[in-house]
Parts: sequence; C-alpha cells; structure tokens
Amino acid sequence: MRNAAWAGLLILVGGIGLVTVAEQDVPSALTALIIASIPLWVALLQLLHKEKVHGQTIVAVLLGFAGLIVLLRPGQSGGPEVDSLLLLLAAALLTAIGTFYSNRMEMPGDLFVATMIEMLVAGAVLVLAGLFLGELDEFSIEQVSAESLIAFVYLVFIGSLVAYSAFVWLLGNAKVSTVSTYAYVNPVVAVVLGVVLLGEQVSLSMFIGAAVIVLSVVLIVRSEQQ
Repeated sequence: MRNAAWAGLLILVGGIGLVTVAEQDVPSALTALIIASIPLWVALLQLLHKEKVHGQTIVAVLLGFAGLIVLLRPGQSGGPEVDSLLLLLAAALLTAIGTFYSNRMEMPGDLFVATMIEMLVAGAVLVLAGLFLGELDEFSIEQVSAESLIAFVYLVFIGSLVAYSAFVWLLGNAKVSTVSTYAYVNPVVAVVLGVVLLGEQVSLSMFIGAAVIVLSVVLIVRSEQQ
C-alpha cells in the first residue's frame, strides 16, 4: 500500500498535477511533445541503475534529448514562459520515476486496490495543494460551464477509471519499455486536436523536435523488445 501511494504521488501529483499547471501557459501540442520524453527518462534511469541497456537505446536517448533541446531552445518569440516548460520537464521526469519503480516494487495484488490507493492519495494531496494556493477562493459553481462539466465527467470515467486502471495493470504485467509505447500516439493525437479544435500553430522547430523525439522513442522501445 505504501508503494502504491508513492506511485500515485509521483505519477498523478508530480506528473499530471504539474502538467495541469503548466498547460495554463503551454499549448497542448507542445505539452504532449515534451511529455513524450518519458521513455527517454526511463531509459536514463535504467542506465543509472546499471541495468543492461542496448547500445541503440543509448543513441536513442541522446537523440531524444537533442529533440527536447530543439523544442525548448531559448529565444523563441511568442513562446511559453520558461518556468512552465521546466514544470513540464519535471512532470515527465517524475512520471518516469514513478513508472520505473512501479515496475520494480511490490504492489497490491488486486489491480483495483492499487489504482484506488494511488488515486485517493494523489487526489487528497492535490485538493490540499489547491486549498493552500487559495484556488477555492476563486471558485464559483455558477461560473462552471456545461463544457467543463462534460470534460470533468469524461476525465473521471474514461481518463481515470478506465485508462489509468489499464496503465496500472500494464505496469505489473508488461515491460516498462512496452508500457511507454503510448508515447507514440499521444503527441500525434494532441498536435492534430490542438490544430483542428483549438487553432494552435505548429512551428518548424516543433515539427523537427517532435519528429526527433518520436523517432528516439521508437528506437528505444524496439531495442528494449529485442
């Protein structure tokens, strides 16, 4: 139970919590591209723990961080604030740490028990953080739109109960490199939805950085599955 609580704090508070804060300033497309670096951090943790890592994985990690540099390079006009970008990097790193150790720690045998503990602990911490930051003072139920309620319900049932439960199950039943393959899809979906629904712009540097990062993730997963 303690291990599940730590996993919830790292992945849901450190990961999703920081992403939620950063996305107030960073476009969804760029957010997804930075979060796609999670497999790179996982591979780096494997190296730090002196686990057997393919040479192709090391090359892919270097390639992926080069892509991050392209995405986050200073001096981009009209870009998001540096502190928001750093929050996203921290979110990716904390999620990677939670993912890495969840695959190696003893967790509750029942999937739903593990998921419940992670969500309850993380939810309680996030609520307390919101109260501490004074967010309740700015909240008014009359100003909540129908779109917000629909999004909330969707995230509760689809994003949390269904998707996160599947993620927790995979962490206990598959290689962490295989679980990380979701990073293939997320950036593509986020970029397309950001452009189509929100009118977000995709710059040349974003396109190049995205291509390099996705390529590096593909190389990492393929090398780890050999």
